[in-house]
Amino acid sequence: MKTGEYKTFTEFMNELKLFYQHCLDNGPKTPNRKIIYLDFMYKVIPQAAAYYLNSLDQELELVRTARLDLSGKLDRAKKEFKENMDKETGALNARLTQAERGRVDLQYNLEKVESELATLKASHQKSNEQLQRSLEAREAELAKLKLEKQERVTELE
Repeated sequence: MKTGEYKTFTEFMNELKLFYQHCLDNGPKTPNRKIIYLDFMYKVIPQAAAYYLNSLDQELELVRTARLDLSGKLDRAKKEFKENMDKETGALNARLTQAERGRVDLQYNLEKVESELATLKASHQKSNEQLQRSLEAREAELAKLKLEKQERVTELE
């Protein structure tokens, strides 16, 4: 039993029953042999039970210790993960805020440029219209001069 030949108390009890039967069948044929063998079994069974209970207590303690270690590791990993997620969330929120500010700045600049473009277009249109009127006036003046010149040429002829 103490050598680890029997993994469980049940295995030990099955082997002890076989040993008892073997002793009854093959042991010395004394008048009190059953009492002697049963007395032996009643002394060995509590010792074996105590041994197996002690082994189970040790295993249970190892399992508890391992569970506590694992629980501690999981708690630390969870805390570390949460801290990392909080840092990443903060960094992403900062980047989002910065991007939003950039977008607002770009929107403002776009509106400003569009306003300036509209002003320039209007100014350009006005200048074109003035140039067109000036060109038309000069063409009219030139046509008038040509006509006067032709009339003079015709008069001189």
